[in-house]
Amino acid sequence: MASHSGFNRGQKCSANYRKTGNPEFDGNPLIEALPPEYDNDQIAEYLSFKPVLPKGIHRWPKEKRLSMIAPQVRSLFQPLSPHFGLTRRLSQSIRTGYVLRNPFGRFEDLIAAEERLKHFKPGVKESPSLQTAPLGFALIGMSGMGKTTSLAAILQGLYPQVIEHEKYKDRRLLLKQVPWLILSCPSDGASLKELCKNFFGQIDELIGTKYDDNFSGATAEELGRGMAFVAKEQALGLLVIDEIQFVSAAKSGGRDRLLNFLVQLVNTIGIPVVIVGTYSAMTVLQKHMLHIRRAGGTEGELIWDNWLSNSSDFNFLAEALFEYQYVKHPVKLSPALREALYDVTQGITDYVVKIFAAAQVRAIGVGQERITPPIIRSVARDLLRQAEPFLDALRKKDRHALLSMEDALPIDLEEFMTREIRKSDQLKASSTKAGQKPLKTKATKKKAA
Repeated sequence: MASHSGFNRGQKCSANYRKTGNPEFDGNPLIEALPPEYDNDQIAEYLSFKPVLPKGIHRWPKEKRLSMIAPQVRSLFQPLSPHFGLTRRLSQSIRTGYVLRNPFGRFEDLIAAEERLKHFKPGVKESPSLQTAPLGFALIGMSGMGKTTSLAAILQGLYPQVIEHEKYKDRRLLLKQVPWLILSCPSDGASLKELCKNFFGQIDELIGTKYDDNFSGATAEELGRGMAFVAKEQALGLLVIDEIQFVSAAKSGGRDRLLNFLVQLVNTIGIPVVIVGTYSAMTVLQKHMLHIRRAGGTEGELIWDNWLSNSSDFNFLAEALFEYQYVKHPVKLSPALREALYDVTQGITDYVVKIFAAAQVRAIGVGQERITPPIIRSVARDLLRQAEPFLDALRKKDRHALLSMEDALPIDLEEFMTREIRKSDQLKASSTKAGQKPLKTKATKKKAA
């Protein structure tokens, strides 16, 4: 995607300072170097990604069409109303977090920041907050609603990941600013050490440092202090911790240490943290999120249920999907098709996209070459059988049942495609053995002649 307003989004760029019009932000190079705050039309334009559908694809051989379905349909990104709200929250969190970390701010504030870092003890206890404005939030919701995909699309689509500073208003400023970083929660749910090592590895890859080597052999406490130091030195704007539900599997000691550490990054160092997870994490997170909020640390939670129950959002997504048909006989999105697609998926984004793709795979495989409501329902019966209790609870709007269930199971689209292609080939082979003449292609006719 082309760069807008002089910013190389999702990559590296040189600092390009501009006044914001906000007295609280102006005079702060970390904020002035950020892209401007966009309106909804601009957000929709910059975040939309629609792969190019090859001309004449409906006449391509079956095998070539099948190979195009999954990569193209899954790469489509259609901004919807929840993405606009999420974009604004991320923008506010990054900018507010930089207010008290201005490298040219008041001398006493800089000294106080150094003192806080000097006495930083990772994960030992929850530190008192020195913040006066909310920083960060939790994004909680069912699996498959696109939480991580949406965050990555917004951050990569609207912000560079490294901004290189050299001079600000004739003052030297040698800094490689990192506006955002996404880390996954350690799979064991409790390893502060693993989280820190992942952090150092990503920073090293981004800016060419050797923090991972420098902290080799360090204890968890030394790594935690080092991570806080590096986050401050590289002017980290926002830290996203994904898959936070993994903390549920950890013992309380390690779990509390890791979560306390995240609280400290927010409240003591002033780095906004966005934690992302499913419903299963809510019980464990409740106490810690409460401590952050009481200290003025976060704006609270964003709960992403099946927000595609909003008819206009679902219509936008369905219309965008139906532009990508690989069957020989494309159809318009009818009310019956729309109803079938929503009914079997209940608006879970991952299911919507994959069931749409799977319906085309089956339509091509059985030779029907057209998307129909029965085909949508047939692939849903095969692919969503184990998820049916979850989907049924959604249909009944039974929130109590949803919170007590495991997370929605993912669809393995690749395995389904392999199975469907094998069935199609077997059907063709059995028809030939039964004495039916195979269809002649142009190539076989030419050869016969």
